[in-house]
This record gives sequence, C-alpha cells and structure tokens, in this order.
Amino acid sequence: KPRVAAFMKDLDQELWKLGILAKTEHNEAAPSQHELAPIFTTANISADHNQLTMETMQKVARRHNLVCLLHEKPFAG
Repeated sequence: KPRVAAFMKDLDQELWKLGILAKTEHNEAAPSQHELAPIFTTANISADHNQLTMETMQKVARRHNLVCLLHEKPFAG
C-alpha cells in the first residue's frame, strides 16, 4: 500500500519536527485501519502530544487525499 506508506512516512517526519516520537505504526484487523502509538512520557506532556498527534494526522491525511477517522472502532464488531 504505497499511498498509506507515504502518509505514514510523512506523518512520522511531521511528528518528529514537533518532538513527538512514535514507536508503533502498523495495520489493524479492519481494512485500511492503522495504529500509531506514541512513546510514553509524563501525563501533561502525553496529553499535549496526543492532541498534537491527532491534529497532525488529520492535516497530513488531507495532504495525501486521505481521511483520518479517530474513532476507536469505526465499525461494529
């Protein structure tokens, strides 16, 4: 999936610029569903990183003509 790989690479670069490190990037069980896990830090910084990560994911997705859904389970099951 070159399109998703390009998105994930771009996202990783954008997050690094913000000082947010992610250790896990892989696909999930549902089609076109992927996971990204930021590296743990203190609670206040983690909350900020999570907010920045979600905003950055949506911004980068638009750049790649993708849609970023941030639901835990967007489908039943």
